[in-house]
Amino acid sequence: MKAFGLEVKILKKGQEADTISPYLVNHHRLADLIAAIQVMGSYRYASRYYNHWAKQLGTPMSANNWYDIFKAHPEFFIIHGLKDNNRAFITLRWRFGFDNNYWAEKGVLLSPDDLEKTEVAQEALDVPITVTKKPLESEQIESLINTAIELHGRAIAYKEEKRWLIPVVLTVVATIFSFLGAMIGAYIGG
Repeated sequence: MKAFGLEVKILKKGQEADTISPYLVNHHRLADLIAAIQVMGSYRYASRYYNHWAKQLGTPMSANNWYDIFKAHPEFFIIHGLKDNNRAFITLRWRFGFDNNYWAEKGVLLSPDDLEKTEVAQEALDVPITVTKKPLESEQIESLINTAIELHGRAIAYKEEKRWLIPVVLTVVATIFSFLGAMIGAYIGG
């Protein structure tokens, strides 16, 4: 089943997911996320094709390509289109919520009146004017980075939380078998 462009596995009652958190796939994942958030949050254009972001960000340390990272973290990134035909448009989710009122080439936020004038002037110019969503403020980028760090910490804590269960279960099973062995021994011997 697919939801929001991702494969979704429906679990039956009492069944646990057998997947690992995308934050724990590689120990460099958090560093890659922070890099992508910083670059994509402050870049003058909100949306770019996948291959453009790949050039801007360099080689990722936690995956074969940036597309896999973007796809694994829909909490931060939106993907429009398919990577296969190099038409995947990637946007930082927070920027996607803004209005298209930022003149990217000039770095100016346009008022509704200026936006209307820009659209009229656009028709007379040979060079296109790119109106996009404004870059994030440094506090907003910091907030996204802190969210990534928090989610990474929670994934580690969840993984650690599951570890205590193994020795407890093994101890209980060993106790049961010891008790059953003693009972069988007493029955046979006695």
